[in-house]
Amino acid sequence: TEFGDEIVCVTGRNSKVEAVGVTMQYGGTKIVVPVQFSYSENPTVTKFKPINSFSSGGRNITVTGTGFELIQSFSLMVHAERPESGKLSSKTFVGNCVTRLNETTVVFSSLPILEDPENYNITTIILMDHYQLVVKNESHSFTYVADPTFENFTDGIKKQVNKLINAKGSNLNKAMTIDEAQAFVGDEPCNIKTLTETDLYCEPPEVQPQPKKRQKRDMINNLPEFIVKFGLREWVLGRVEYDTRVSDIPLNLILPLVLIPMIAIIIISIICYRRKSQQAEREYEKIKSQLEGLEESVRDRCKKEFTDLMIEMEDQTNEINEAGIPVLDYKTYTDRVFFLPSKDGEKDVMITGKLDIPEARRQTVEQALNQFSNLLNSKSFLINFIHTLENQREFSARAKVYFASLLTVALHGKLEYYTDIMRTLFLELMEQYVVAKNPKLMLRRSETVVERMLSNWMSICLYQYLKDNAGEPLYKLFKAIKHQVEKGPVDAVLKKAKYTLNDTGLLGDDVEYTQLTVNVYVQDGGTDSTPVKVLNCDTISQVKEKIIDQVYRNLPCSQWPKAESVALEWRPGSTAQILSDLDLTSQRDGRWKRINTLMHYNVRDGATLILSKMGISQQPEDNQQDVPGEISLTCTFCIEQCQLKPLTVCQSKRLCTERKCKTMFRDVALKPGIASTLLLIHGF
Repeated sequence: TEFGDEIVCVTGRNSKVEAVGVTMQYGGTKIVVPVQFSYSENPTVTKFKPINSFSSGGRNITVTGTGFELIQSFSLMVHAERPESGKLSSKTFVGNCVTRLNETTVVFSSLPILEDPENYNITTIILMDHYQLVVKNESHSFTYVADPTFENFTDGIKKQVNKLINAKGSNLNKAMTIDEAQAFVGDEPCNIKTLTETDLYCEPPEVQPQPKKRQKRDMINNLPEFIVKFGLREWVLGRVEYDTRVSDIPLNLILPLVLIPMIAIIIISIICYRRKSQQAEREYEKIKSQLEGLEESVRDRCKKEFTDLMIEMEDQTNEINEAGIPVLDYKTYTDRVFFLPSKDGEKDVMITGKLDIPEARRQTVEQALNQFSNLLNSKSFLINFIHTLENQREFSARAKVYFASLLTVALHGKLEYYTDIMRTLFLELMEQYVVAKNPKLMLRRSETVVERMLSNWMSICLYQYLKDNAGEPLYKLFKAIKHQVEKGPVDAVLKKAKYTLNDTGLLGDDVEYTQLTVNVYVQDGGTDSTPVKVLNCDTISQVKEKIIDQVYRNLPCSQWPKAESVALEWRPGSTAQILSDLDLTSQRDGRWKRINTLMHYNVRDGATLILSKMGISQQPEDNQQDVPGEISLTCTFCIEQCQLKPLTVCQSKRLCTERKCKTMFRDVALKPGIASTLLLIHGF
């Protein structure tokens, strides 16, 4: 209590929030103050930031709470304690560095305490008049951590050649932010850009500052110190030396040396840019002209291709209308669908149904077959018979196909009964797949008799539809694709084509070719020629196939001759030459021979070719001897038939050059001055 003009007293505790009267006793006199004194709620702390500080202190702690307007004095107290030798050792630190911002916010400066705060149990308390409040919230309390450590500069001097100064240390950002940390170069601040746990980067002043006045006596070469300040503690890491090499050059030399090259470079760049622009414009006009020409050529080509396509479509339509759709008769169709190809062909017993049975056993076998036919009409017998066969391990997939096809033929006249048998077997098959929990695998492969029966049954049902509806568009599609593929080169070995619809069968090589139209005469086929379109890159076998396809288009395909069974003869004027894939004129490439083409024989557009049946088979050409030049030979065929004298034979063509003799020599083996025996192939 203080006395004077004013009486100051300290209030005591009150457990209630209320207004009370004030009574003052002076000696024996009791005076009642007319104004009541009010007790309010104790102040509280709702939050504080930051939550920690280095042990050296000096970090601003912003405390937010309620009831601060009633407080007359604030102070901060830190209580540290730890057990030592069985006793509790404690230390207390008190400070009054407080700034009141408003009625709800107060800023404290953290107190400097022990150097090893991790070894103590520290409690931070705010003293508000005589009321003590621990600084904590629901999740954490205010803590202290040990001061960071910095590494001094090497040799005490930092060469400043980059824009940033780097200071290394540890625990730098444990209780400090980039906004709170401070760095100085001499008296000038160093703007901190980055602060991590181990590095501090700051941007120094552009010009080397002067050292602090109080340190000039101690500085070497008058260099400023680099100082880092965290809170109340400072670290002097060394001195900073700026790179002054550029500044040593006079300004009147720097400007000409920099500006003149820059102006020259700009002028040269403008000139080059204009030249490049003019060149690019000329190139653009050139390319534009080329594109216009290309567009024109593409346009003309499209018109020509479209016209050719329309003509080809009309020709194809006329050919199909003239020749008709080649549809197999029902028996041939079923024979090919039901039975696999056999070496016996149409004479296979599966197709003819004629058994080679001795006459003595014929009656017994026929009686047994009739009885077996009666058993097939029994549904229970037939189903059990099929199950029994399928359970046999020796009953292979091929045998199942034959059995199902034979059963289809046997019951062909009773399709309703056949369908009932197939339906019963299918229901059993479905139950098996359902039990095995693999219904999606059903009908993937024909592993059972009933699946093959279903295939045969669908073939029977589809025949009339294929004949009346689907056959014609499918055949037209086949002819169109075949025509399109044959318009370009086709590899005779790999079967790759330029105009294929399958990308895997696309011919990658760019082959130059020309379309030719040849006139074909057929031996013993009249005097009229048939024009056939071929390519000069076609092999002889491919030419034969195109000729056969065109000449015999009105006949069934089964009556067409094979390409291997016919010979092709070219008559360039008065001479004749047999064309073949391989002969003595074939070009060799190492161990390989190139297959002959029309280009190899130099066959031109409008050439005349003769198609005839092949005579006696030729021996392999590798056994033939190449005799260069021209040799006079006695052709026995010519002497006997034409009554001619010895003829001159050209070994490269291996043909008798006499116009009346159309004989091809098969082999020539001569010794000087001696005529050899000649084996001749006739039939031309």
